[in-house]
Amino acid sequence: MPDTDQKLVAALRASLKETENLRTRNRALQAAADEPIAIVAASCRYPGAASPEELWRLVAE
Repeated sequence: MPDTDQKLVAALRASLKETENLRTRNRALQAAADEPIAIVAASCRYPGAASPEELWRLVAE
């Protein structure tokens, strides 16, 4: 196999490997983004929310 062909094959293999790595990372990021959010406590004051219920309504909107 000529040197140019070997370089092309090596570049294509590296590209395929990087594509698979990116797909794997993308799947992990998408899974993390789909994790639900849990508010387990509310003890601070926030502008526009006088109670934890109002804060929850603002967050949900």
